Amino acid sequence: MSSFPEFVNALDQVKDYRNNAAHTHPLSPRDYDKLEELLFQPNRYLSSGALKVLLLAWQQ
Repeated sequence: MSSFPEFVNALDQVKDYRNNAAHTHPLSPRDYDKLEELLFQPNRYLSSGALKVLLLAWQQ
């Protein structure tokens, strides 16, 4: 089970990827893969992808 600080860390990484892509330069294929993993796949931070966790929390 993931802890809340790990979840916040994952969201912080998503924010950084998004801000860099929007304001500085396009994501590299490697960074895009990392972003996709954070959003959609279970990973070392989350048992579900961040997007699923956010949607489930919002639904509640």
